[in-house]
Amino acid sequence: MAVEQREDQYQKKQRKRRKRTKRYLTAAQLRQRYGNVSHMWLERRLKNDPAFPRALKLGRLRFFDEAELERWERSHAVQD
Repeated sequence: MAVEQREDQYQKKQRKRRKRTKRYLTAAQLRQRYGNVSHMWLERRLKNDPAFPRALKLGRLRFFDEAELERWERSHAVQD
């Protein structure tokens, strides 16, 4: 019984850790996610769509939060 409880506690902790871990996509990965769209497509989304998730910039690289992209996709799908 005690072993099962420890395993359950361990699994709960692992799930919490997974929830807290954010995944980020590079601009190239984001473009591939939306069907190998062009660089200009991404630039236009950032410029013209205020609801589109903004990037986290590290030097010249841009990273997009995957959870924010999924929220944008859900809200975008409802509008169409």
